[in-house]
Amino acid sequence: MALRPDRERAARLEYAPRVADAPSTPAPAVSAPDASPRLRDVTLRLYRAVGVGPVWLGLGIVLAYWLLWLVSGAVVATLGGVPGWSSGWPRIRWELVNAVMIGYLVMATVIAVEGARRDLRGLRPLLGGPPGEFEALLDQATNSPARYLHQASAIGVLVGVLIVAFDPRVCGQSSFDLAHPELAWVLFRNILTNWLAWRLGVHEIVLARGFALAARRVAVDLLDPRPLAVFARKSQRSVAVWAGFLVIFSTFWLGDAAGSANAFFLVLILAFLVPVYLVPLLGVHRRLVAAKQAELDRVNERIRHAISVEGAAPVSQTRLADWVAYRRLVEDAREWPLEAPALVRSLFFVALGVGSWLGGALVERLLGAVIG
Repeated sequence: MALRPDRERAARLEYAPRVADAPSTPAPAVSAPDASPRLRDVTLRLYRAVGVGPVWLGLGIVLAYWLLWLVSGAVVATLGGVPGWSSGWPRIRWELVNAVMIGYLVMATVIAVEGARRDLRGLRPLLGGPPGEFEALLDQATNSPARYLHQASAIGVLVGVLIVAFDPRVCGQSSFDLAHPELAWVLFRNILTNWLAWRLGVHEIVLARGFALAARRVAVDLLDPRPLAVFARKSQRSVAVWAGFLVIFSTFWLGDAAGSANAFFLVLILAFLVPVYLVPLLGVHRRLVAAKQAELDRVNERIRHAISVEGAAPVSQTRLADWVAYRRLVEDAREWPLEAPALVRSLFFVALGVGSWLGGALVERLLGAVIG
């Protein structure tokens, strides 16, 4: 049933200013990204300094890694050792996978942070407040604190060293040997990989918390939740980023360095993704539920009023029907910013990452059975 113009104006949602404290005046213009505080992460500063896209930056890192490996092998050969490439294709493929993984981690860091900054700037009209307050939120949500980055770096260095020490196969050895000619390179490679991975994990945690903070103040519209899709996009981006990492990492099942640690890292990453994915969505879900309940309470009060004066006002019956129809519209409003297609894509990314690990493990076992 269509509402008359006067009733339609009366039935419009009134919760946005109450819930989100949205200003009545137009939102200030968004300031330029250059006005934001200096990024603390060296990877992001490198991206800004180079001025190329994240994919090209990742490819450049892959090439730089490959050249460094060749130079390292030449140095080992000059000192009378055996360079890595002399082991043939298995070792070359191994280093190629490491190069791709390191380049991917650099690219993924840029995509995760810069994508989050872009999404939050798109939310600027719904967040309210002066420009300085928004820039402070943007910095808090996307510029990881230095102490967290330092802690992640320390963990990455430690894990990288421990992997080499307790799994000599990553160095092509049957037992750990300090005199191995390529030990320095293997340490560098594993430390760099873990350094990048743990710092990316810190960024994801900070971004999830930042979007949760933004969800506390964003103005919601029950009749048009489309602007809130950026929260689902952030969660989906996190899943896609780590699914790509899992796909690359899964190729280690096909080499001599595959071990039980691979399964441990798979479980660790999946457990890490659950809160990273849900935290931004839960914040908006709570806002939508609260706004929906507040609007239902307001509509119920109008319906009670229309019922109480039904005998005195002939027009009350029509007004009552309008409010009942509007109440049904509010009841059907979504309570999550995540639509079914976005959820399906997220599940697809998870299945892709897990499936690549399971497939790699199966192939590795089959090859081991055939060769052995």
